[in-house]
Amino acid sequence: MFGIFRYILSLLVVYAHLAPIPQELSGHWVGAYAVFSFYMLSGYLMTLVLNTTYLNSPEKYFINRALRIYPPYILIAVLSLFILCILPESGRTLSPFFKIPSGISTWIFNFSIIGLTYDNPLLIPAAWSLHVELVFYILMIFLSRSRNITTAWFIASALYTGYMLIASYDFQSRYFTLTASSLPFSIGAMIFWYKEKLSSSSLSASVIGLLFLLNLAFAQVLWSDVFIAGLYASIILGGFLIASLKQLKIKRLKAIDGLAGNLSYPIFLCHFIAPALLINLGFSPRSWSLFLCSLIATNILALLINYFVERKIEAYRMRIKTMPSSNPAPLAPV
Repeated sequence: MFGIFRYILSLLVVYAHLAPIPQELSGHWVGAYAVFSFYMLSGYLMTLVLNTTYLNSPEKYFINRALRIYPPYILIAVLSLFILCILPESGRTLSPFFKIPSGISTWIFNFSIIGLTYDNPLLIPAAWSLHVELVFYILMIFLSRSRNITTAWFIASALYTGYMLIASYDFQSRYFTLTASSLPFSIGAMIFWYKEKLSSSSLSASVIGLLFLLNLAFAQVLWSDVFIAGLYASIILGGFLIASLKQLKIKRLKAIDGLAGNLSYPIFLCHFIAPALLINLGFSPRSWSLFLCSLIATNILALLINYFVERKIEAYRMRIKTMPSSNPAPLAPV
């Protein structure tokens, strides 16, 4: 059921960026809650594959991660560059950072992903979070190899998060930085190592999922500060939701879950393209008509990217994944 969860999170990111809700009221908290949930899910899934499929093959892990991330990313970056060249004002209307890079380093950041920050000129405005993901994909080679190391990582991340709160760090420091992102990634890794202590059922997944969505919808009512109490409540609820979904299998939803999961990444990448074009056709920025039409167009574009790009690459990824390891070894000690 992780595919449907990823798809919902990607739609929440689209909502945060395009819905006609003032950013200070809704956009930022919905987007932040969704991104940290993405991080937790990545923490769990990467720990899973590092300690099973790629236990003795870090090179295959890196190759497959690169094949998963870069081909659709490069395609959308080039398409965004073309749109920004012909419609620069549409880009600036959507985000002050959605613009053509300036300077060699910024160009390198935009096409390598590594080094991107949220306040760079960005061909893909949400791509700064991919930089965070890639850094932790590398760090988790070491941090998620055993239960004891992962537990120490989680404790250190929790203590640093507590320090940021006590020291009154601003939201940007508690959200955009690598150190702030360490907590959700470590929680995801912890879910893997302590999975035998966590039970799951369709009832618990439904209840926790409902609580997660209620926190998203009514955070401003529930919490005095949506970027402190609300943010960390979403992390707790998201962690429990991932734990409850990890073994939940509903056969009749298997195909839908797979398709939804496949669409989540291209939706995340390309959801600024449609509104940039639609604004030029007369749609008002931050309007429901723009949001709904962009949502439909983004899903269609994501389907095309998945069919014509990702499915072709998936054959190579599966070939690499199934190649025998030269030195089989048991699961890392706990």
